[in-house]
Amino acid sequence: AYRTQDVGRTSIALFDAGPSQLGSPRVAHVALLIVLARRALRAGASFSWGVIQSGKTAMHQGVTPESVLRLLEAKTTRPVADSMIEEWRARLDEHAPSPVRELWIVGGGQARKAAAPLRGVAVLVDEVVEPETRSVSVDILRGEGPARKVVLDLPDGRLVARILRDPFEVTPPAKQRALPPAHRPFNLIMGASGGVAF
Repeated sequence: AYRTQDVGRTSIALFDAGPSQLGSPRVAHVALLIVLARRALRAGASFSWGVIQSGKTAMHQGVTPESVLRLLEAKTTRPVADSMIEEWRARLDEHAPSPVRELWIVGGGQARKAAAPLRGVAVLVDEVVEPETRSVSVDILRGEGPARKVVLDLPDGRLVARILRDPFEVTPPAKQRALPPAHRPFNLIMGASGGVAF
């Protein structure tokens, strides 16, 4: 069946950059930013995102290497507060009224708190604390329905550190040592007169 594009619709993601989301959950934030942007693209909707703790309720359009780095740099010690939620509610109503928007709120337990007043879907990200386990759990809560949960395995610690510091770092190829030139054997050439030349 043909799917018509949602003309005029927009998908918005708000990220909690507070202390509960430092470390491994930030890797999930980057993945969710990319997944939600692609989802909006497939649906023919525009995509924008912001950080709940940003004082100016700034919205960023789409996903670029610069915007991914901006998300990673948006770390703060401030948890989500009611005043922030109220500021975002006013900003979202101005930017995209509720009937034409899809809103995702990505974060810790505060994301659940913000979902109802902002009329959005809560995406709860939490580090799995178990021995010999490197993963994060992601719970999606839409309204009063049951949560949909997925556990994402994380790559090794060095790759996680690289994703959090500079995911677009270009690693130069390893330098190869020049091998010493091979010794060429002398070629013996016999002349017509029986002499030998090298």
